[in-house]
Amino acid sequence: MPSKYLVDYVTPSSDQGLRGDCYLFATAGILESSYVQYGVAKGWLNGSTFLRLSRQALGIALMDECKKHPT
Repeated sequence: MPSKYLVDYVTPSSDQGLRGDCYLFATAGILESSYVQYGVAKGWLNGSTFLRLSRQALGIALMDECKKHPT
């Protein structure tokens, strides 16, 4: 059986635990996979190297942007 079916360059999974920040894990996963896919397409990465973003830093940056534009 193949390890994946539809999407190439999917970053390894991470455990969200019982935190209610699934939107951060989903957003970070999309950004990580896109980074690797772009790097492979440009010849900068070989497809076996992955990027791991900080979900905490992403959440803080998102909250800061929301504070700037509350509506």
